[in-house]
Amino acid sequence: MNRYVITRDKFMNVKETKTLLKVCRKNADTDLRENRNTWINRYMLIHLAPFSFFV
Repeated sequence: MNRYVITRDKFMNVKETKTLLKVCRKNADTDLRENRNTWINRYMLIHLAPFSFFV
């Protein structure tokens, strides 16, 4: 049985979240110019993830 538990200390704080979004956005812009979609998808997932908990 899996005993992995997500606790409050595993959540990112606001500063970490903003930094992650900034990096993902920068790489997504580069991927967009190069006709790739890896970082575009990652940015979308990171951007939408905080809102998925309120459904």
